[in-house]
Amino acid sequence: MVWTSAIDCDKTISQTQEWMARHMTNPNFKPFSFSIEELSNPGQVIGAAGCHIVPGKRPELGYMFCKEMWGRGYATEAVKAVLDAYWSLKRMDVEVESQLEKERIVLGKEHGDQCKDSVDHTSGATGFLVEKLFAVTVSTNVGSRKVLEKLGFVMVKEFVDWDNGRRECIEYILQRPRK
Repeated sequence: MVWTSAIDCDKTISQTQEWMARHMTNPNFKPFSFSIEELSNPGQVIGAAGCHIVPGKRPELGYMFCKEMWGRGYATEAVKAVLDAYWSLKRMDVEVESQLEKERIVLGKEHGDQCKDSVDHTSGATGFLVEKLFAVTVSTNVGSRKVLEKLGFVMVKEFVDWDNGRRECIEYILQRPRK
């Protein structure tokens, strides 16, 4: 897994188990994820895809696949299935702060309608923001960028991730589909 935010992949099973113990026992960590298998080879995990939400933060999509599975369409197929399942989850009304407004991001006119924080006038409820899902990828990960763009994500900013090796990254947003 070349593109993980951890930069280096775990070298042993015990390292992975330690990571899982730290994250999976945290009551504030709310993962929604799936292990991915090839239908022709059941029981052999080739990747993982899902969403996670940490309270006070935004919902974010993530996925990773074994390198030998890249370029075969598995990421697109798996992420589409995760998105379909994620958007179908029951929602409750919550108060949110606009990340775009907080960061004072100005979007280009061509992406303004999809990405700007806006009131959802179709529901008749004023003051509700359209729900969005975020994804971040390293700018040189062309395959991941194509997956996100193919599934409707729109690039909103480029930045250097100083916490994870000073890598150049791209942030994407996908607006919740209207019913």
